[in-house]
Amino acid sequence: MKISLNKTVILLFIISILFKPTWLFNNGTLADEVDDLSYWLHSATLSFDQDFKYVNDHQITKDTINSSTNAPSHAPGSGYMASPFVYLFSWLDIIVDGKIPDRTNPVKTFSYAGYFASTLFYCYFAFVFLRKIKSNLSNNEVGIILFVTFMSTLVHFVATRFLMSHVYEFFLVSVLVFLFDKNNNHRISEADLYKILLAYFFLSITRPSTFLFSLLFFGIFKLIIKIKKIALIRLGIFVIFLSTLYVSLARTIYGENSIGLNIGANSTTSGYLSDFNFERIFAGILDLFAIFFSTSMGIAWSTPIVIVGIVVLCLINRTTLDLRIFFVLIYISAYFLVLFIWQGNEVAYGQRLLIGLTPFMSFVALKLNDLKFIKIPLILSSFVTYIGYLYFYSSQNLTLRLGENLYGNITKWSAESYYSFLFKELFYIENIISILSRTVYALNVFKFFNFDSLKIFITNYINLDINKIDRLETYVTSYESINSLYFIIVTVLIFYFSYLFSKLLKG
Repeated sequence: MKISLNKTVILLFIISILFKPTWLFNNGTLADEVDDLSYWLHSATLSFDQDFKYVNDHQITKDTINSSTNAPSHAPGSGYMASPFVYLFSWLDIIVDGKIPDRTNPVKTFSYAGYFASTLFYCYFAFVFLRKIKSNLSNNEVGIILFVTFMSTLVHFVATRFLMSHVYEFFLVSVLVFLFDKNNNHRISEADLYKILLAYFFLSITRPSTFLFSLLFFGIFKLIIKIKKIALIRLGIFVIFLSTLYVSLARTIYGENSIGLNIGANSTTSGYLSDFNFERIFAGILDLFAIFFSTSMGIAWSTPIVIVGIVVLCLINRTTLDLRIFFVLIYISAYFLVLFIWQGNEVAYGQRLLIGLTPFMSFVALKLNDLKFIKIPLILSSFVTYIGYLYFYSSQNLTLRLGENLYGNITKWSAESYYSFLFKELFYIENIISILSRTVYALNVFKFFNFDSLKIFITNYINLDINKIDRLETYVTSYESINSLYFIIVTVLIFYFSYLFSKLLKG
């Protein structure tokens, strides 16, 4: 019992220290964060107005805003999925401040914390579904696979940029993978068909490309669909309802018949569409080694569950997989095709364009009979990935900056030689202090205790640049104005998620 408790506490600490809640406390406005602001605006219109109309919601003239409907061009699904949490937390804003937050500046409001709570909720239950997948691995081995999956880029969109749609995408694909595996080589129940259709609907309005790729699950898995005529009629009515709702949403929000057609209005995605050519695909194939192993956020270091899944597929005789491999190859290739076209211009930590693939790769790894041949490499890989994210933002070299990405392109926000710098700067005291100062532990110390004594200690005993101390003090001063209840709620959310997730990893 004591050993189990100690393990839970250690796991809780390991997970909770990854959270960099600067977007919850320091980020004064979302106005300059195009993607994050878009998802927030989608959530806000449903939470505060209970409608899908954006015309009078805000005055933003960015090219990511639909000129006729005033709606953000980013797909709305994740914002709508978060809206119940935002709505519930908004009552605290009304009680404490007497009003709901400003649409374009919600930072440090309870509604904003509600979006954070939503992201944690969907992340946790995504792993609940993955944990339910039938596996011959031991509880500890399953825990290792799930932890590696969590660390595979997803962590950034849980612990830092929680407004992005990737956690919601991950949740929906995890649900689909669980349901398809549950019914693989079995006669699928009518209830599970409804669940699959509903998951596909939300995925279609959350990440249209991932929705299209995930349709290949009908080819990958061997479902036996035999239903009675009356059930078929009910399913037909349900499909018509979802299709009508989809078109209605698309026309209301964008004036289009498809949410996917609106991607051309998104300045980032339109660039991807205009750059679609075979030359880039061929160049991507030639760059495969760099894509996997470059120290500039290569897959092996930042998103290891993908390379684990590929290795397992090569060892298929050591698994319980019963899939149509031809469709598996098409499915995986579709995600890499997107990587080849974008060429690292998605500007984020890790490989966010592969997040939709990670639940399936986790599923593949869970189908191993044992981890005998890959356990040590898996643990080492997860350690490197963990340290890599722990040090993210800790120095000018360990962040996104102007430089060369792993495709050899110069971009404004690259992670050039990130993992090379990581090991060079691993024991720099300035980096370690930077890491600690961004944790939820330090933020609570700064908020509720006197900073002066800590400043004296740092000045007298640690050789830290005075400008960095002054910058830290500026942050600390900004924390003093934050509502204490908000601070406590965010802290509780982080620790409660970390506790639940650590229990889930243990099984």
